Amino acid sequence: MVRLQRRLELNLEALQQQATPENVHKVRTAARRLRAVLGVFKRELSPSSSRDYRRALKCVARELGRLRDADVARQSVEKLWAERHGRRRDELKSLSSALERHRLRSALALRAHSTGSPWSKAVATLRSGVNLIWTNEQPMATVALALRAHCRERLRARLRKWERSPARLHRLRRKVKTLRYLSEEMRTLGTGRVRKEEVAALVGLQDTLGKLQDLEALRHALRRYTRHRGAVRELRAQAAARRKQLLRDFDERRATLLRVWDERTGKES
Repeated sequence: MVRLQRRLELNLEALQQQATPENVHKVRTAARRLRAVLGVFKRELSPSSSRDYRRALKCVARELGRLRDADVARQSVEKLWAERHGRRRDELKSLSSALERHRLRSALALRAHSTGSPWSKAVATLRSGVNLIWTNEQPMATVALALRAHCRERLRARLRKWERSPARLHRLRRKVKTLRYLSEEMRTLGTGRVRKEEVAALVGLQDTLGKLQDLEALRHALRRYTRHRGAVRELRAQAAARRKQLLRDFDERRATLLRVWDERTGKES
């Protein structure tokens, strides 16, 4: 926990200096990782010691989500713009400039938050750290093994269902992240037997689900740019084709993870 907290503090310091896409991504990733691990152990930790910290993590991730969505939309437009010529290229360039201005305004608004704002309070809470109080009589390693098995069975049940809507895929991604982050932390600390094949399968599945979520964020971001109809229409068509490809990739990665688990179950029996 302390190692994860320190990593987040360092990333927050870099973000305060410059809100680059890379720094935004690092803070969001560190916050999500900590939030996932704390969420798994929420019944084993004293509520008074973890409640405010978890709320601060949620606030930071939510606020930075706007910047992340703007970065994703701009990168998609710039990639398509580099491949086009003539009038459509000019329209895409104009859309890219509009997205850049929106991103700059969001970054400036984040920096301009007053001392008493939710963002400032959340950052102050995270930078000051927290002394988490363990309330379970059993060692953390023992509890972690049991909770990881529970998370794995819940995810296995969800993966066997045919779910394709953006909302359901987003919820599935959260479960994948939780199990992945918990598994990686346990593997780093040498707690239990966590197979590298399982972690690799979780990473691949999360990456695919993340790309699907980025397409959904792009779709929402483009709604405000009605003056660039041709460029928006082309981006939406490209996103729809890309989504079909990613859903095929999702099916393959889902099958891979289920196969890894089935092989593990077969060896244990």
